Amino acid sequence: MICMHFSSTLQFPALMMLSEHIFLCPVRYASPQISLSYNFPYFEIDHVFRDTFIQVQSEVPGSPIFLMKCAQNARHLEVQLVADEYGQAISLFGRDCSVQRRHQKIIEEAPIVVAPKETIEAMEQAAVRLAKLVGYVSAGTVEYLYDPCTDQFFFLELNPRLQVEHPCTEVVAEVNLPACQELYRQPAEHLRRPPSCYVIAARITSEDPDEGFKPRPGDVQELNFKSSQSVWGYFSVGSAGGIHEFADSQFGHCFSAAETREQLSDRLVIAYASECLAIHIV
Repeated sequence: MICMHFSSTLQFPALMMLSEHIFLCPVRYASPQISLSYNFPYFEIDHVFRDTFIQVQSEVPGSPIFLMKCAQNARHLEVQLVADEYGQAISLFGRDCSVQRRHQKIIEEAPIVVAPKETIEAMEQAAVRLAKLVGYVSAGTVEYLYDPCTDQFFFLELNPRLQVEHPCTEVVAEVNLPACQELYRQPAEHLRRPPSCYVIAARITSEDPDEGFKPRPGDVQELNFKSSQSVWGYFSVGSAGGIHEFADSQFGHCFSAAETREQLSDRLVIAYASECLAIHIV
């Protein structure tokens, strides 16, 4: 069986997944401790792999099956692309979006600092090659999982749109990304320049920490935000507005920029502590 042969080089833990149906099934975990932490059963016998394959295959007959290695302690890194209609594509550095909750990004940072310079350059080069290969035009994002233990990165997807956190790249690269989407007939090469600063972004969400940070709808009685030259933000609602149950829990985004990375978090925390941001939702 091809799948069995491939699994011998994959290294466990791993998951099987159908492409036409969201059905995840653990294959085999390397230790009971890892299995316990992920709340998945621990398999030691190879025949269980075959049983798992048959179980997944029977869910949607004929559906392609993906066998995926579990990337433990991985970072979520992404590369911003801009491509023109002449076949040229460039990377505008990357973003670190590893801080997440409930499968949603919370903190974003640019440029990437958690990987070696050579690895980051390899990620950007791979993203550019992909864009050229498929004839991509406009702005887009190539997302990766990065394993800091092995210094390896793995492709996730090419997201053919602007990300919510695109202002991080705009500030660092001094480029207007929405405008790039409209000006794709102009050569993209001239947009590339050295990073001008460091940026960190924090998403503002309406969630209930007592309920596992589930989205919490409600009425906004107060929303007061004071932007400064180094800390700014935007919101989709205002005072006397509301967040309904069918909306995304994020309703704001705050950004901080500085010449050094060490100044970033301090500026953002100070802005919050000094009542630059006051929100009351009931």
